[in-house]
Amino acid sequence: MPQKVKGFNKKVQEVAPTDQESEAWITAIINGLALAEQHNEYHEGFMHWINELNNYLQMFELHFSKETHLQLIQLMYQHMTNLEHDSLIQLGCMDALYRLLKHTKCLQPSDLRLDWRPLYNLARHYKNFQSSIIRHGNDFIRISWRQFQRCAARASPYFEPDATRQILDELSPRLCKTSVDFETQSHYLALLPVCFLPGVSQADTIDLWAKPILKFWPESAIGTKVEALLAQTLANLVDEWHDCIDWEPHLANLCSLVHRSMRLPVGKAPNSMQPPRILSSQGHGHDRSKGAEDRLMGKLAALLIGAIRPGSDAAVNHIGKLLRLVEPYMHPSNSGRWMLSVASLIRKLLTKLVHRLTDERHGHSHKVWWRLPPKEAHISDSQRLALFNMLLEPAFMLIHARGYTISMASCANLICQLNPGPFLQRLFVELQPALMDSSQPHRLCALLLMASRVGLAIVRYSPEEVVPLLHSVLPLLELSNPLRLAAALSLIKELIHEISLDTSLEEFSALFMDRVLAIAESLLTGTGFGASSKSAAGLSPLLEIFYNMLMQGSDEIQSILINKFKTWSAGAAYEPEGAAKTVLRLFAAFSGSLPSSIVPWCIEQAVATLEAEGGPEVAQEERVSSKLLWDIAALENAVSNTDTFIDNCLIAGRDQLAYVLRCCLRAKDKRLSKLAQRLFVELSTGGLLVELYPTLDCQAYRKIGWGERCRLKEMTVSWHRPRQEELQLVQWMADKFLWPEVQLLTEHLDETNVLEKQDLLRCVSCLSAFAQSAWQVLSPPPNEADDPTDSNAAPPSDYPLSVSLRQGPKLPSHLLRRGGDSAAQLRIQLGNEGEEKRDARQILLDLFVRLAKAIAATDLSEILQQAIAGITALMLPGPRVSVTSTLDVLRLRDNAESDWLLELGRGQDSATRHLRRLTGFCQLRSQLAWPRANSRLPDIVDQLIGLVGSPYRTVSTDASVALVLGALTLMIGGTAPGYAAINHLFYVPDWQARRILCRCLATVQLSDHSNKAEVCTVLAPVSDPHCPNMGHDKP
Repeated sequence: MPQKVKGFNKKVQEVAPTDQESEAWITAIINGLALAEQHNEYHEGFMHWINELNNYLQMFELHFSKETHLQLIQLMYQHMTNLEHDSLIQLGCMDALYRLLKHTKCLQPSDLRLDWRPLYNLARHYKNFQSSIIRHGNDFIRISWRQFQRCAARASPYFEPDATRQILDELSPRLCKTSVDFETQSHYLALLPVCFLPGVSQADTIDLWAKPILKFWPESAIGTKVEALLAQTLANLVDEWHDCIDWEPHLANLCSLVHRSMRLPVGKAPNSMQPPRILSSQGHGHDRSKGAEDRLMGKLAALLIGAIRPGSDAAVNHIGKLLRLVEPYMHPSNSGRWMLSVASLIRKLLTKLVHRLTDERHGHSHKVWWRLPPKEAHISDSQRLALFNMLLEPAFMLIHARGYTISMASCANLICQLNPGPFLQRLFVELQPALMDSSQPHRLCALLLMASRVGLAIVRYSPEEVVPLLHSVLPLLELSNPLRLAAALSLIKELIHEISLDTSLEEFSALFMDRVLAIAESLLTGTGFGASSKSAAGLSPLLEIFYNMLMQGSDEIQSILINKFKTWSAGAAYEPEGAAKTVLRLFAAFSGSLPSSIVPWCIEQAVATLEAEGGPEVAQEERVSSKLLWDIAALENAVSNTDTFIDNCLIAGRDQLAYVLRCCLRAKDKRLSKLAQRLFVELSTGGLLVELYPTLDCQAYRKIGWGERCRLKEMTVSWHRPRQEELQLVQWMADKFLWPEVQLLTEHLDETNVLEKQDLLRCVSCLSAFAQSAWQVLSPPPNEADDPTDSNAAPPSDYPLSVSLRQGPKLPSHLLRRGGDSAAQLRIQLGNEGEEKRDARQILLDLFVRLAKAIAATDLSEILQQAIAGITALMLPGPRVSVTSTLDVLRLRDNAESDWLLELGRGQDSATRHLRRLTGFCQLRSQLAWPRANSRLPDIVDQLIGLVGSPYRTVSTDASVALVLGALTLMIGGTAPGYAAINHLFYVPDWQARRILCRCLATVQLSDHSNKAEVCTVLAPVSDPHCPNMGHDKP
């Protein structure tokens, strides 16, 4: 019976197949985990099923029985805390355990018991959790301490009843100032969350936890991690168990510790301009960053708010006393770390208070998931009102402190949630004199920002004040003071966002429209966006105001704005600072829900901007215009929106779409490349792209080609045949000499039932033409230093395949007109795929091998010779093993610590390349074991295998066979294709090459395994009966 079903899955139409799939999936996961554990397959099998379990929990959550849930928790906890496991396995089990324990309503503490000591041993094992990185082989795995701590927090409710006493007995002896492990033990103490002891009195709980922590805290230095960790531990204890423990006797000590941690100055008189003589009350201490200060104040605030009990006002009185102590320091002349502490403490007090009231109102807790505090432990209305009155004055006093407007605005939003009526009344009392008096611009801006953060509350609780407030703010809309302008626009934006312009504010609309449009025209046509910080400060809220006026205003307001936009951009030059660019920024920000009447004009402006050239901000403006086109098309949401986008482009004419596509192909932005791909897919049947083909360059073909690759993959999956236009386009791309698009053809040749014979013949001809051009560009071969023979020499007479691609047509003239060295460009294009540099001829060889697989399933004898000729021409000038590199390899054999595989040089690359070719042809030969009777491909492949193996028996006169064998032994040992050649070695018709390879493989096997009999067993299937010493000779 499923314990919990994901809510989204309930809305799926076909629920029964989803349930069947989940049951089959979880059954396979359980069986796979058991089988992997039975055979000790932890690195591959067990890790694979752990990943499957995480994917299952993300998709279906707890869609299994409670017994299965308990078994999985025990299994994940056991393997996560197993110190013999790899770090990667522990990380996977940690993620799975967190998801299994996430929904704790399904499990009660009596249903499960976990031992805390394995978790503690795991924390001691990974002492470098603080660095958040663990080494795993040659890789580094990121495991954060917070991730480990949240998993421990999920598991702590299921510890044994006496776990609290055991944890303290383990950690208390080293929790002292003189201990060198003081900080480490503090981390462990914060890691293992406190557990309530059933049946133990409150006094015993205080003795177990509170008194030791209150004793250790004063011994820690101010500003250290130990102080923060002890505060966090005590805050968790107070916040989670505030209804079970009486904290009243310890409140005085707690408040003194909080006051000590704030590091307020003592040598400076309140409201004084003199600098302090002493930085802190306990000496200099350590510096804390802004984030660490904020986190510490959050822990202290949680401690104070959690200590409030409904039957006693002692905690509220102590909080008021603490606020009165810090109130004198809230002065405009005071700044620095103590002001940061005061602002953070007030904001965090409000945040924790709102969180606790919200949890009590909705009946859930964000700390302890399986235990809900009783209603008797909720904060009373009188306590809430007293806290509101205490925090109201400090929140408004933050207005005077420069640099803390963000904290002030956050406090305003939080305190307004506690009691909106009195707060708004106090806000209007402070705001009206400030609007009349301009002598304190900073205070006015702070009040406007505070009012903007509570705009929703103003509209909801004081609707009669909205229109007078807007009229009083309207005179502030002037460019002389950009900061005040930005604050005023933010307030107007929030107010008109909640009230429609055509209903409640009819009398204000006309005056506001004229004023805002005048300011917008000054900003847009005067200085321009981005020209200075002054205009940029007021433009962001101005754009949102325009958007609200467009979406919420009447049709008359929309027509006025659209005409204004067209007037601003009409006749304006498309410079980087032009008005049209700023208008585009407006629509780029909100193009997802623009009125349909303005979409064609927006597209026209965006296209014109993309077509413009010059200016220092061209790249930036391309991004703006591309975002506009991308958002209007909404390609990431639905393909149907693309049709609407195309229709809007065609409103202005057929050439408009050509401009859009051409701009998308010219721009550097990746979003426009995706837009070009989707446009190509949608327009390939309309015949429009055929007219655009002659105007596109190679880069445009490349961008379209990647989109067409996606299209062809979709069609292959759905078993449809590619259209004639698509194949024609890819042929033109091959003629343009674009390698990624040529690979597009070969990716679908394996599924020969997708292509008809005419299409296959067309693809083969296209590839042959491409190979002819590539061979001309790549001649002479790049490895001519390793190949002393002439690249134009005729093939050996004992191989009948002597057709060369050099007899084909000449290189296309447009390729030679591209400018620069065509050969160098092609080598860069073909030789830099992936991190490993690959030989261009090897890439072409892979292309023909894939082509040969497709031809093997058909009866196209007229194109067979073309493919075989291409393979032969690529293989004949193959490089040979470099003797110089061989000697270097033998020298490196004695140095086991050096990474010799990276230093072998070109000789190793040549041998590795031959091994890969040989393995590929051997695999091809094994796949053609039952070919058609009229196909000559198996015999040709046998000849080609011998041709590939021939360089291995070619030894220079100045080197012995032992040197070459030694080098090949190391090369085979360092490359996977050498091991793969064991299974296909009996297909090699050249016995001399086969004997050399067997001896090399035997050497590799003997170096890895000491049992020679095992090596002989491995090589027995490939031994030659005519060669008695085959595979048994000592290298």
